[in-house]
Amino acid sequence: MTFTIGNVFSRSFTLIGQNFVRLLLVGLLTYALPVGTGAALFWAGSGIDVNNPQNWGGPQIVSLLLFGLLSMLFYFINMSVVTELAITRAVHQPFVLGTALKRSLINIVPLFLVMLLCGLSMMLGFLLLIIPGIIIAIALCVAIPAYVAESRTGIIGALKRSWALTENHRWAILLIFILVGILGSLFSGIAKALTLLVNLDNLALMIGLNTLVEGLYTLFSTVFTVVIYVVLRESKEDHTPDATAALFD
Repeated sequence: MTFTIGNVFSRSFTLIGQNFVRLLLVGLLTYALPVGTGAALFWAGSGIDVNNPQNWGGPQIVSLLLFGLLSMLFYFINMSVVTELAITRAVHQPFVLGTALKRSLINIVPLFLVMLLCGLSMMLGFLLLIIPGIIIAIALCVAIPAYVAESRTGIIGALKRSWALTENHRWAILLIFILVGILGSLFSGIAKALTLLVNLDNLALMIGLNTLVEGLYTLFSTVFTVVIYVVLRESKEDHTPDATAALFD
């Protein structure tokens, strides 16, 4: 398949449409519900005044750091499972939740390191000039799916794979992410407007709902990133669906 913006959007919306319930349940199970519920309970019971951080003491700061660490763990579990789900379904292969969850626990630290290296590389690019930072961000955008699908390639290998796969397609990928960002902003705006319409005065509930919305947006943006990875492999390496899915074996 040729890599085009139209092909990526078509494959992404088809994937979401055909697997909407499965994607939603996995996203809710691995991130939105545990983190959203945890956020609501944390802010309701911690006694932290979000408007006066200067009054926070040691226990509040430690509690906040622990909650942040827990949220990060679920974030990487979610990223690994959703990425595997999207890749297997994009190439019409069966998805096994139990196996994906086991792999996600192994992937937590490597995915953190992949993201950390991507972030440091982008920071270096932005320190030089804005344009190099954007180029690096796009060049490394499929490092996560590359690692999840090709874990044998290693952490540095995933970054190299992303750099090679995105070559000659980076402007198109940038436009895809701009369009996805616009769609995400519209979705987030509508969701926030609905929460204002129902006049939610409970801070804990508001934070929980915002976390839920954030999780759903992350879910669908991950699908687009995975489809970019799959279509790049099919167009540049002539990979068949079976060859792509076999990487999980």
